[in-house]
Amino acid sequence: MKKIMIDVDDVICEGTYLDEVNKFLGTNYKQDDVTMYYYQDLITDKTERRKFYEIICNVNLYEHATLMPDVVECIKELAKYYDVHICSSCILREASDISAMCFANKYNFLIKTFPFLDANKFIFTSDKTVVVTDIKIDDLMQNLQGATEMKLLFDSYHNKNISDEELKKQNITRVHSWKQICEMLIPKN
Repeated sequence: MKKIMIDVDDVICEGTYLDEVNKFLGTNYKQDDVTMYYYQDLITDKTERRKFYEIICNVNLYEHATLMPDVVECIKELAKYYDVHICSSCILREASDISAMCFANKYNFLIKTFPFLDANKFIFTSDKTVVVTDIKIDDLMQNLQGATEMKLLFDSYHNKNISDEELKKQNITRVHSWKQICEMLIPKN
């Protein structure tokens, strides 16, 4: 059975991270206003960013996360044909010493959302390039390294400017929805 690795944030769900950044800064940024990968980079002062990390370590960012359309049904179907692994980063950049709560909240979100998946196949790391699978689905190009057959870049706010030419050079296919992923990966009977 082929192995597939699926990212969580901005692939399975859209979280409330930007909401927390806006609350902290007193701003009203929208996803379309942001081009960088890390929303917390909107907080330019490192001392203030550390204060932000300390606040969000006590907030369950997955309590009100929005699932991507069709994601649960598609992953349930994929699990019939593939060995499904969920791989996500929980280490807060610049705050690894206080990141533990992020693990618990994300793990509990995954258990609740995907009770049909084996929790032993949930991988929490900050370096996804060490995970080698047949297929990878992620919204960050570098995380697709280690896919031996297919690299699927899930369209997101921070990767819209990556050209089709660049994707083609790296043998990456951009996907826009879970429905599209199912059409690509589920065998036709």
